[in-house]
Amino acid sequence: MLQDVAVIMGLPVEGQAVIGHGEGNWPALVHELLGVRPENPQDPTQPKIIVGSSVKLTWLRQHFSALEDDADDVTGAKDIGGCLMLLQIWSWEHIHIGRPIIRTVRPDGQNDQEDDADDFEPILGSQHRRGVDPLAVSWLRVYLSRSHSPHTLVYYRDALDRQRDEQMTWQPYTAAKMEALPHICTSGHEIWRSRCPLICFDIVELHLPDRVMRQFGLEQVIPQACDTQPQLHAIDRRTGDKNYLVRHRSHVDAWNDRASTLVGGDNFTGHSSAMYMSWYRRISILRLTNTAFAQPGSHYHPTSTFLVRFLSTLITNSNSFK
Repeated sequence: MLQDVAVIMGLPVEGQAVIGHGEGNWPALVHELLGVRPENPQDPTQPKIIVGSSVKLTWLRQHFSALEDDADDVTGAKDIGGCLMLLQIWSWEHIHIGRPIIRTVRPDGQNDQEDDADDFEPILGSQHRRGVDPLAVSWLRVYLSRSHSPHTLVYYRDALDRQRDEQMTWQPYTAAKMEALPHICTSGHEIWRSRCPLICFDIVELHLPDRVMRQFGLEQVIPQACDTQPQLHAIDRRTGDKNYLVRHRSHVDAWNDRASTLVGGDNFTGHSSAMYMSWYRRISILRLTNTAFAQPGSHYHPTSTFLVRFLSTLITNSNSFK
């Protein structure tokens, strides 16, 4: 949601559509941003490195695939794209499963203290500067237990299949958190509930807050039908007509009219309507794991830090004897 982008990343979400002519000196721009200039081969039989505004992955891997010896699993990931930091922190803010523990510096600055201690409940992590940093900065100091390691994918799938409503934080951006954020994180809040297109030159995606009304404290009802318009995904910057301002005029007009498309509803009372849940179950994939597969020998349960450490140590010790 636009709200998540603004609050977590501190990026502006209001303003004119990001669109125009898809023309430019792309090799020069790549050089400016990455420090290496891609050049197409002189031999016309050889594959091009840069096509339109797109750079071949083979060229990127050739120049940027070398990793440091201490690179972590995230720095080695290559099969997923987009703003992964936004996705990760969105998950930590909303979903209890897989959420690490924020650790904060004690007043003497010597040791870390966990935020789930009975006598210590900070609103944001200690690295966060009030009124300066967006919410993402509050997660700079987190404690990752062994339960967060990649080889536990089967357990996470099982946990998500068994997820309960109380394991979801629908409204993580409390008034106390919002008061600690800079103005850029709240500017544009007037359109956070706008049902409108999001535009970036050739790319158009729909912003559909009516599908997550509980994030805004409202009763979730059956949302409007969504036409994803697959033909939009066939448009890219290799096409001859790059005047996207003209090609996407209807979407630009809809964005310009975003203030009139705010979704609303009744305040959430604690239980989703039976009609909505019936619709949701009918159109949704309810399980990540194929029921024909064997379930893991144990299941994920939210637990205290002490138990996480105890079980992690126990598993480590038991594996050493195998």
